[in-house]
Amino acid sequence: MNVLVVDDEPALVHYIAAALKSETGNISMAMNGQEALSLLENIDPGMFPDLIISDVNMPQLNGFDMAQEVRNRYPQKLLPIVFLTGVSDSDIFANCLKAGDDFVSKPVDIAVLIAKVRTHLRHVRLFREVSHQRDQLKQFQETTVYEHAMASQIFERLMSFNVDGVPGVETFSGAFSLFNGDVTMVLHRPFGGLYIMIADATGHGLPAAISTIPAVKTFIATAKRGLPVGDMAIEINEHICTFMPVGTLLAGALVEVMPDGLTVNVWSGGLPDAYCLDKHGQILASYQGRHMALGAQAKGQFDATITRLALQPGQRLFFATDGVTEARNSAGKQLGEVGLIRTLSGCQGSLIAQAKRTLTAFAGDNGVTDDVSMLELTFPLIAPPREPLSEKGATYSVVPSTTHIVFDTALLKEADIVRDLRGRVKGMVGESTDLDLICTVASELITNALDYGILGMQSVSKDDVDGLLHYFSERQAKLNALSGDYVVKLDLVYQPEEGLFSMRLSHTGDGFDYQWHLHDKNHDADSLSGRGITLVRSICEKVTYSDEGRQVDVVFKLQMNE
Repeated sequence: MNVLVVDDEPALVHYIAAALKSETGNISMAMNGQEALSLLENIDPGMFPDLIISDVNMPQLNGFDMAQEVRNRYPQKLLPIVFLTGVSDSDIFANCLKAGDDFVSKPVDIAVLIAKVRTHLRHVRLFREVSHQRDQLKQFQETTVYEHAMASQIFERLMSFNVDGVPGVETFSGAFSLFNGDVTMVLHRPFGGLYIMIADATGHGLPAAISTIPAVKTFIATAKRGLPVGDMAIEINEHICTFMPVGTLLAGALVEVMPDGLTVNVWSGGLPDAYCLDKHGQILASYQGRHMALGAQAKGQFDATITRLALQPGQRLFFATDGVTEARNSAGKQLGEVGLIRTLSGCQGSLIAQAKRTLTAFAGDNGVTDDVSMLELTFPLIAPPREPLSEKGATYSVVPSTTHIVFDTALLKEADIVRDLRGRVKGMVGESTDLDLICTVASELITNALDYGILGMQSVSKDDVDGLLHYFSERQAKLNALSGDYVVKLDLVYQPEEGLFSMRLSHTGDGFDYQWHLHDKNHDADSLSGRGITLVRSICEKVTYSDEGRQVDVVFKLQMNE
């Protein structure tokens, strides 16, 4: 800590400086207020004082006027001023506290001065620590807001394929937190009819929402190929097992409505029972999920058998996720399937509206502790006309292109890499539905390379909120101190004919243990850290690390031909 002593008595200035030598790192001296202002104007930033000790009565510029000028010139700095005065007058003391922060009477009692210096420097240290934490929290908040905005755009793009406004199809999704781990989607069946999915991922919030990405992408792709729902379930299960951490499960039902609007094929696993009701609200049948949740069984063990239903006009099917049946009242009792059956029985109006009223009355605001989704189908279900297929792919560029980007140490420290990269990618693929997904992948790869490969950060320090604050503080400190000839190279290859976008990222750092980050058991669904590579694997067709983590190649399949 640095101190500036200002007094027109040289002997007193040197006496105070000697007394404070053990209390502070550097002591500057000035003989009057004007000299002090000149010193502050020209002093090295690292030597700028943290505390000023000044006499009140001095030639050229007195202490009060000097203090006012200091406040005017440096309004953003916390700079305590302790006045020295030989006048024992209450008005003078009041002016000392008005223009400055404290005072010591002359002749100076050095023990009192040292005690006051210690107190004010302690306040300065505390202020700086709080300000630093505030800045780190602000940075973390800005990063989180940006990442959440990117994630929201990804889910919005994926849900843009949903067919809205189908007569007889009513859905409801309520998120327990900012992001929803449940998903309901309606798609056209190529040969007439509809595909409908309702699913509930493990946990809730952003980790659960990320878990739905492979399922939604696969559901969209297989629907465009016109696959039976059993084959759809096989491919979704395979993608979850391949790309998501062990223990990631997706309870769900896949419904295929045939062109006649009354014949239905259903694959269901892990959801509460589904119910068939007539138009008067009488429950005609219940359908227990025959299978385990998606992701629970390997390919060779997976059961893809379906249930075929022949519905009559006016009959209804009702599906719900376990957020409905596991809602609790103030006594801790769950609504359960018995409570759901009582809710639906006799309902001649909207089953979803009736269930929502029951949840509100039964559980209130605090009893629902999971995402809630419901699906109600009233037969016959007739699919609306399809949009022309050409409109979906109209925004992709048709020109193959390659881009090579190099970030050196200076750019790594100062450039907004992700935002700059978005402009480059947009120039290659255009305003396509995959732009946000590609940018998310690039952002995660660059973050991993910089944090783990170059800065040597440890992700285990981000497993709680305090750990996150410490992580970002340490990261910024290491980034500010980064020196040397570090280079991050990024090669982007856009192949519209093959429908592929490839990226190769390499860097000259020490690398990192990518096998540990790829190992599924190191990432749980609710962790605050370790989701980056999991997210990349869920989005891309192929992710390959090499050279001890200094190089990674990814292949992203574009939606342009699907």
